[in-house]
Amino acid sequence: MENLHPLLNEICLRLEIIEKKLESNITSTKTELNAQEAADFLGIKIKTLYQYNHKKLIKYNKPLKFIEYNVEELKKFKSRNEIVSNDELKKSINPKKRRHGK
Repeated sequence: MENLHPLLNEICLRLEIIEKKLESNITSTKTELNAQEAADFLGIKIKTLYQYNHKKLIKYNKPLKFIEYNVEELKKFKSRNEIVSNDELKKSINPKKRRHGK
């Protein structure tokens, strides 16, 4: 029983690796994804994806009957929603130096 916890951790790590490999396979071979593939790619529920559609937060195409998502647009959406660390934020800000006197 004591070995169960580390074993579960190992399984979770391996599943994450498999998930990333599957994600890269989908995006490397396809340029357009259906709603379920797009939700999986973004790591969200399909219901959340449809809410993003309704709020016009994410770009999508509807050429015929079904909605399609462009992989490049999904990548842009993901990077647009990244959280910047404090260190990165400090590096991006150039504080103005004040001169006192001449």
